[in-house]
Amino acid sequence: MRKPSVKAHQARLTVVSSGNFARGYGGIAYLAEALHTRGAAVQVIAPIPLDQMADVRRFAFPTRSIYSTTPRSSWLSRRMFHLELALTGVFRDTAWLFSDLSFFREAVAIRRLRQHSQLIHYCTELLTPEEFPDLRNTNFYAKHAGVPDLIIDVNQARAARRRERFGLLQEILVLPNTLPLSEIPRPAPSGTLAQLAGGELPEGTPVLLYAGGTHAGAALDSIVAAVAGLDRPAFFLAFCHSELADDVVRFRDMVNDRLGFRQGRVCPAVPRQALLACMHEAAVGLVTYPYSAAPSWNQLHCAPTKAYECIATGLPIAASANPSLQALVADRAVGACAADDSPAALRDAIGQLLAQPARLRAMSERAKRMFVEELCFERVSSPVVNRIMDTLDSIPQ
Repeated sequence: MRKPSVKAHQARLTVVSSGNFARGYGGIAYLAEALHTRGAAVQVIAPIPLDQMADVRRFAFPTRSIYSTTPRSSWLSRRMFHLELALTGVFRDTAWLFSDLSFFREAVAIRRLRQHSQLIHYCTELLTPEEFPDLRNTNFYAKHAGVPDLIIDVNQARAARRRERFGLLQEILVLPNTLPLSEIPRPAPSGTLAQLAGGELPEGTPVLLYAGGTHAGAALDSIVAAVAGLDRPAFFLAFCHSELADDVVRFRDMVNDRLGFRQGRVCPAVPRQALLACMHEAAVGLVTYPYSAAPSWNQLHCAPTKAYECIATGLPIAASANPSLQALVADRAVGACAADDSPAALRDAIGQLLAQPARLRAMSERAKRMFVEELCFERVSSPVVNRIMDTLDSIPQ
């Protein structure tokens, strides 16, 4: 366990996470850990399955789970937790950091009932009622987005759009969805990727790696069409997660029909650390968020952790035509972006990378160096951590 600095800060910070960071992306946990290391008294509350609580013990801050195993008990426990949050917010002497919208109503109530407390809102998504009318709390958020004292967004374009759409006047900090150096494992021995994939991979054939969801915004049919149209041999390997198992099955059937077992394989998701350790064995990582598949500002200015994982492990990226991916991938020369959202454009971006093995190797080395020097969480989080610590310092003791 890392210990706080000698000059410990005594102000308390309660972090309420909308998502499970035990095995998925842990941006809120990385931030909580950094604040704990700086001396803040941090407690995190999150919906983490009890059998995954052991996975969060690598963090030094205490974590409380609000997860239940059955739909009925889950509904009841969440209702009770909503009530507990509102009551605790009135009486507990702490600053609050909420992520996204699941508990935003309670966040607003706390801020209004306890005026001198500080409220920080960590926004990993940009959800407007116009673009996401069926999502809960978007209308409430639109009316009360200006209540928090401090807002954290995940890229500059989203922050600018958030400020414009909701008329925000307060400070918006930007914390990209990257990872700490401590989360990047040592490279695994050659052959580990094949073991994760459940069988041998074609020898001498470059592997195109996709690791993500099966949601509509990923445009998986376009990815498969792009791979099928390549004029050189390549093997498509996917590790997919989905709340609906049938989605993965349908994707597997699509890959089998279009590519065949000699050119593609779809596997269930594997633990993040296990995949990070062998991503270097692939030739190209696929990161796609085409705007045409899910027209929204959230999709256009995507902020995928997968891109940072590829960069950290030295895996060149073939990406869709999003401005945020263009700035991170193509402009930094760690991969290539499609010219538009068509399968042909993605095919050309992949083909451009595969046609130049020496350039791929140079991109790999540049990506790993760039991650350490510019893009890791330790580098990009310092302004955000400093600003939050200043906020905690300003709370009357």
